[in-house]
Amino acid sequence: MANTFTLALSISKLVLASELAARESDKALQRKKQDAVDDNLDIFRDVYPQLASNARTLHSVRALMPDLSVHEGVQVLIELAFINPFSPHDLKYDGDDFKRALNHVAGLLKQSPQVVREVLDVKAQAVKAHKNVNWWMPVAFVVGGLLLVTPVAWLAAPAIGAMVGSAMGLAGAAATSAGLAALGGGSLAVGGAGMAGGMWLVTGLGATAGAVMGAGANATTKMLVEMGAEAVRTEVIKAQVTFKVVTLGYERSLGKANESIEAMKLRRKDLRRERTTLEQDDIPDHKQSKEFKAIDDSITAFERGVDWMEDELDTFRRRK
Repeated sequence: MANTFTLALSISKLVLASELAARESDKALQRKKQDAVDDNLDIFRDVYPQLASNARTLHSVRALMPDLSVHEGVQVLIELAFINPFSPHDLKYDGDDFKRALNHVAGLLKQSPQVVREVLDVKAQAVKAHKNVNWWMPVAFVVGGLLLVTPVAWLAAPAIGAMVGSAMGLAGAAATSAGLAALGGGSLAVGGAGMAGGMWLVTGLGATAGAVMGAGANATTKMLVEMGAEAVRTEVIKAQVTFKVVTLGYERSLGKANESIEAMKLRRKDLRRERTTLEQDDIPDHKQSKEFKAIDDSITAFERGVDWMEDELDTFRRRK
C-alpha cells in the first residue's frame, strides 16, 4: 500500500489545482488549468495503479484521502505552500484564490484556516531572510542520468520513483516500486513525512540513494550540488517553515530544534568543502563557472536559513 503521507500529498495537490481551476474567471485559462488537472489525474492513476479503479474522477480521488496525524497534515500544507499546483504546466493564478483553495484542502486534511494562515505567514517571514527568490523559475536537476522536476514544480511525489525505475529498465508498478526503493524509502523523491517540508536537509538521504546517484555516503551533498541554488533555497526556506511551525510550534522540542540547526550547519559545511575542491582544481576561471556560482549561492541560502532559525530559537527560549 502507498505511503499514506505521499498519497495524501498527491491527492491534496490534485484538489488544490482543481479548486484553482474552478475559481479561474478567464475561460481560456480555465480550460488550460483543467487540462493540467486532467493530466495530473492520469499521472496519479499511473503512479497508484492499485487505486486506479477508484480514481476515475477527481471526486472519487478525494474519497481516497487517508487519515493523517496532526503533524502530518501540517506538513502537507507546508509542502503545498511551495508548489506549482499545475506542474509540469506553468500556469499563473491569483494569490487570494490560492489561499481559498488551500483552505479547502486544509478542510480535507482536518486542519483549520488558522493553520493555513500560520503556514503562509511563517513562509513570508522565512522568505525575507533571502534575496532574489524567484518562485516561478523552472528548475530541474539530474539524478542517475535522469532529469527530475524539483519541488519548485512538484509532481505527485512517487512519479520521480517511477522515472528512476524506468531508467532501470522496468515499467508500470514495478518501475515505481523499484524506483522508490532505490531512492531510499522515505527520501525526497518519495515525499515521506520524515523528509517533507525540507526536513531531508536535516535527516539526509539514505545510503541506497547514494548508490543510485553514484555518490555513496555523500548522496545529500551530491543532491544539493545537482539540484541548483534556486531549488536549494526553496528547500532551505521550507525547512525554516517546518522548524518554526512544527518543531517549535507543535512539538516544542529544544532538542530537535538544536539537532535541526546543527544538521543544517553540516550541509553548509559539506557545500563549503565542495567549493574548496573546485577552487583547488586546476580549472581556469572556475569562479566564473555555473557550478561554482550555484554552490556559492546554495551556501548563502544555508547561511541565511541557519541565522533565521537561530534567531527563532532564541525567541522561543525567551518565551519559555
